[in-house]
Amino acid sequence: MRVLNSYVAREFLKQFFLLLLIFAGLYLIVDLGRIEGFLKHHAATRDIIDYYLYKIPLIISQTTAAAVLLGTSLTMSGLNRHNEITAMKAAGISIYRIIVPILLISALISLLSLAGDEYILPATNKKVEYIKKVKIQGEQPRSIFKNGRIWFRGEGGVFYNIQFISRERELLQGLSIYYFNPDFALVKRVDAAIARWRNGRWILENGRVY
Repeated sequence: MRVLNSYVAREFLKQFFLLLLIFAGLYLIVDLGRIEGFLKHHAATRDIIDYYLYKIPLIISQTTAAAVLLGTSLTMSGLNRHNEITAMKAAGISIYRIIVPILLISALISLLSLAGDEYILPATNKKVEYIKKVKIQGEQPRSIFKNGRIWFRGEGGVFYNIQFISRERELLQGLSIYYFNPDFALVKRVDAAIARWRNGRWILENGRVY
């Protein structure tokens, strides 16, 4: 059974990685339509390359499920086409036992995909948007980090200054909000020791309005 498991797993992985490469290539070919827009902004070649390099995790995440599904189908079709499934059944091995290696590998791929979506994609997607908006299209960055503090530019001449963000507790500490008029003169400032995310909005605590 160890030989059988290795053989089925090897055949499945070959199909999976080949399909993943094909799907990723097709995704990139379709997405290359963006290059025309990038060239209009006189984007540097290095920035375009970095844009697509950082987009690879997103492409893999979006094509993995299809590669697993089609890879399973092609693997089983290949075994059946060469009468290997018939030979395995003749040896007393059920079809359910044959697909056990594929199920285990698929489960592992699913866990790796979930981990990637949770820990890798947020950072790479942020980098993709930064390269696209700031480096290629020339927009001003919406947020910067300076001296351990976070500055974020909102809509309508509003700037946010945050000392600390806790995603787990859904709160901000040391929040200051600056409101500017169209002439970029400061018209109002709101300070809060803590801001908590509750029912779809921020609730400020220990605040003061100037």
